[in-house]
Amino acid sequence: MVTDGDWDSIQPAFSADGKWLAVVSNRSEDRKENRLSDIWAIELATGRAERLTAGDGNYSTPAWSPAGDVVTWVGHPITEKYGPVTLDDLFIYDRGADELRGLLSSHDREPGNSAIADARYGLPNPTPVWAVDGSAVYTMLSDAGSVHLYRCAVDGPAAPLLDGAQDIQSFTISNDGTVAFAASTMAIPTEVFVRRPDGTVEQITDINRAMLAGVELGEIREVRFESDPGVEVHGWLLTPPGFNPAVRYPAIVEVHGGPHGMYGVGFFHELHVLAARGYVVLYTNPRGSTGYGQEFVAAALGDWGGADYRDVMAGADYLASLDFVDSNRLGITGGSYGGYMTNWVVGQTDRFRAAVTQRSTANRISTYGTSDMNMTYNDWEFAGTPYDNPAHYIDRSPLTWVKNVNTPLLIVHSENDLRCPIGQAEELFTALRKLGKTTEFVRFPNESHGLSRAGKPAHRVERLERICGWFDRYL
Repeated sequence: MVTDGDWDSIQPAFSADGKWLAVVSNRSEDRKENRLSDIWAIELATGRAERLTAGDGNYSTPAWSPAGDVVTWVGHPITEKYGPVTLDDLFIYDRGADELRGLLSSHDREPGNSAIADARYGLPNPTPVWAVDGSAVYTMLSDAGSVHLYRCAVDGPAAPLLDGAQDIQSFTISNDGTVAFAASTMAIPTEVFVRRPDGTVEQITDINRAMLAGVELGEIREVRFESDPGVEVHGWLLTPPGFNPAVRYPAIVEVHGGPHGMYGVGFFHELHVLAARGYVVLYTNPRGSTGYGQEFVAAALGDWGGADYRDVMAGADYLASLDFVDSNRLGITGGSYGGYMTNWVVGQTDRFRAAVTQRSTANRISTYGTSDMNMTYNDWEFAGTPYDNPAHYIDRSPLTWVKNVNTPLLIVHSENDLRCPIGQAEELFTALRKLGKTTEFVRFPNESHGLSRAGKPAHRVERLERICGWFDRYL
């Protein structure tokens, strides 16, 4: 046995000479009450463990250089100002020189793939990959909805190797520098591509051709509009297949989860389904989203239902300004944090004619004690604990404002959801029914927080039919 103790050791990475093993582990004394993770190097001959990080943050995905003298990893210290949303960096640590450097510190973007989609096939963020000669480290980087592949020189700048409007999900690099990568676009689900050393890119699979044959997809355009003065919101507008600009369509605002994720340029099945039912779909990245820099992602800390809400409502204003949108037939939906925002919105305004809340929270105090992550996460997201700052938790809980809800609201929730427990949906439904509001509650047995992405196929179809049916009825 290489490791012991009552802690986890994950993401093992062996040095090239087989003498060392790097792992990710939280071995702090209060590890059950914090979200720290460190990189540890274990000498296999002796079992001696050496902590390479400072015990001050979240670090993961270690990888050894080909020579075995340098280790790289992704992560961040939990800073006083930004806490758990401090942007990750790609670090390299020279063990001999005891020197630690960040290779992406000047980019104000986060390594890895932060894009949210429902057709990703479970591909994980890959470990940073070393060039065979040890001159550079390759990693993905999330930027304004796109996910690029960067080459980060050990002794020079970091620059994109693959950029443009695509969602790179996984990659590997051969000894001659050829890159194989899985990626999707707005119109093409995930396929495998190859980038040759001369820079040419070739798609080498076409597994989705039969599925898309005879299917007409709506067109997607990139949009930007102002929210608060000087604040630009970035997103995309999906129009129905056979779009006619002379027709006034009902429209739906989609709010992503997180809040520290991002909608992007990858294929999103749910959005295309809604468009195929005749809806214009607006999906944006309000404040709190990743991909737009440190200040933007941190803008929602302690202010859920504040600046982010104004950005969502600016999206409704943008839709209403379009000649082909019927401003009296707007809907809203979202899951997880997007479900929270849906609940919040319908308690603050009657602007939307119908709403669907998915895997949501409504009572932030009870969420704090029952979610699988909120005991530490909420300390930052809601400016302290509910015991120290109860007024804020109450004020920013959608359940507090449930008497104001006049929008017909469908509640969709999985019974095995540990992130947003089923009790959140039950509390909201009970209140709405008690108050005589228009609502329905759809419960999915034996499903988790990931129903929309990884649920049973029959349940995923049923979920989409329920969502579309609700909007068909009330929009």
